[in-house]
Amino acid sequence: MDEITAEEIRQIQGGNRALFARVMAVYKQKVANLCFKYMRNTEEAADMAQEVFAAVFVSINRFEFKSNFSTWLYRITVNNCINKLKSLKRRGALERATDSPEAIRDLEMSLLPDKGKLADEQLELMELKDKILTELEGCTDTERNLVILKDMEGFSVEEISDILNLPVGTVKSLAARTREKIRKNIFRKMGDKLGM
Repeated sequence: MDEITAEEIRQIQGGNRALFARVMAVYKQKVANLCFKYMRNTEEAADMAQEVFAAVFVSINRFEFKSNFSTWLYRITVNNCINKLKSLKRRGALERATDSPEAIRDLEMSLLPDKGKLADEQLELMELKDKILTELEGCTDTERNLVILKDMEGFSVEEISDILNLPVGTVKSLAARTREKIRKNIFRKMGDKLGM
């Protein structure tokens, strides 16, 4: 489905709230996938996606066309996910809110389009992604955001700069440092398991 146009957003801001259903149809899957990367729990991610669209519906009149609508939407998604995770941590509910690694892997496998990769290759990719997501739990919010948005969601450096309100240079350097930190941690843990 194609992107939402500026004219459609203006119509929604002008009172055509029925057109908001198109916003949800166009961005529902992307928002849900992004929420899942943060929440790592299917129920929490679904709830979070609903909260995101409710927040967008309420605040759409504040969208000023200074960036792409999708950038603004993903900024709201990231901020809401971070705030929810902080709330869960404060309540001590974060551990209980996380799906098992097997459930996460099964869900992600079902979301993966078959691009000619063998099931074993896809499973290895999911296992690596799970290790990365586990390592991200020990990272700062900014580090986590960069890896999720760049390496898992495929946003460009410029888009991430807009979403996170960070300079492009900061995005590039911090993303590289975070990737290296995660890589070292994963290899160290793999070495520990192998008795190296």
